[in-house]
Amino acid sequence: QQRHHWPPDEFRVIELHHMKLGHFLAYNCLGNAAMHAALYPLALARTRITAQPGRLEYSGFAHCLRSVLAHEGLRGLYAGAWTRALLTLGVTYETVRASAEPLPAPARGAVAGGCAALASQALLVPADVVTQHIMLLPMARLSPVAATVAMAPGAGWLGQAGAVIRWIRRRHGLAGFYKGGLWSLVLFLPNSAAMWSAYSAYCDWLYRWLDSPPRLAVQLTAAPLAGATAGLLTNPIDVLRLRVMLQADRGAGARDALRRLWAEEGPAWLAKGLSARLAQSALFSFLFVLYYEPAKRLALKDEFKGALL
Repeated sequence: QQRHHWPPDEFRVIELHHMKLGHFLAYNCLGNAAMHAALYPLALARTRITAQPGRLEYSGFAHCLRSVLAHEGLRGLYAGAWTRALLTLGVTYETVRASAEPLPAPARGAVAGGCAALASQALLVPADVVTQHIMLLPMARLSPVAATVAMAPGAGWLGQAGAVIRWIRRRHGLAGFYKGGLWSLVLFLPNSAAMWSAYSAYCDWLYRWLDSPPRLAVQLTAAPLAGATAGLLTNPIDVLRLRVMLQADRGAGARDALRRLWAEEGPAWLAKGLSARLAQSALFSFLFVLYYEPAKRLALKDEFKGALL
């Protein structure tokens, strides 16, 4: 019975035991698909900007988006999009958050976010490797796949994915599908933990500072602040991760990618693609909360609706 009551100045969080799990899964799946369809062009632009030495192809984030749209059309903005999926994130996050109930809210957010990132990356690193290569196919000077694999004229996304998969398997073997996997964990564990920890802290601070404002307004303000905070802190790791994933040489690792980045950019590589990453992280967090929190509210069990709505 104690779960129905909170201190008057505490921001109320909807936990897993408050929800009908089947309803939450359905709402979460639909929201995930819509959010990633909206954000995918930003991820493509960030990948291409990070992969290029200096400003070889694009002068910035906006120029990249305009150029892709002008030369490749709307389809170019979604090259490789079908390989992306993050369905496991929501359920993993809520499950771990519920099991970490004795901890303070920011610490629980950090633990749950880190575990959710671990689960999703363990499943999706191969898809991410294939996707990154597909994103670079139009950039022949930078794509090792485009230079060595004869792509059929007018090949669709499935044909391109098949060619990339065959190239990775021939060049690197099965281990090639997990190239950069360690750096994905090094990135996404602290990024997700930082984002959810900051999100809980921002929600608590805004709720107290604004004297009990509408719950969704607090969450939609805290989310992009938390996303930008996490994106700023982890941008260098993301740059290194992408470069490791896209290296063509067998056995090339993080040290080789780091040497190449330093030779091309100097210390400026630490902020390479930062504007694209901040925009993507802030918008991702905003859209995620925009569907995620209403999905949780729609899935509430009847006995909790009075206390949490």
